[in-house]
Amino acid sequence: MGMRYEKLHGGVRGQNRTLALLSKNEGMKQAELARFTRVRPSSISEVVDRLERHGLIERRRDNSDHRVFRLYLTEKGREQNKRNHSSWLGFVGDLMSPLSDDEKAEYGIPEHLEETGQKGIILRRTHGRRCQKRG
Repeated sequence: MGMRYEKLHGGVRGQNRTLALLSKNEGMKQAELARFTRVRPSSISEVVDRLERHGLIERRRDNSDHRVFRLYLTEKGREQNKRNHSSWLGFVGDLMSPLSDDEKAEYGIPEHLEETGQKGIILRRTHGRRCQKRG
């Protein structure tokens, strides 16, 4: 669903997710980001380079190990992340709008996504039991 969202809303693959992850984990090393996202280091490097070129993130040297750079959102990156989040909530809301209130309750979808503070919702059907919300 994330790739479909980025394609429809003009994001570069991985860019919006990277901004969201860094907003919650500022100061991550690039290698940590690659492991966390399960992306090859060379691929995450391309995303990080692009985000830095656009002024959305910055690399800062680690105080204890000057060989290491840590990643931080810039003010522009924080603003972009807020716009992405708002757009994402609208996108998920549009996807869920055909469901009745009873169906939403059955799947554990909150009535007001903005109140959850979550970036996304993943639904999983378990054998005959109610669906569980993860994410």
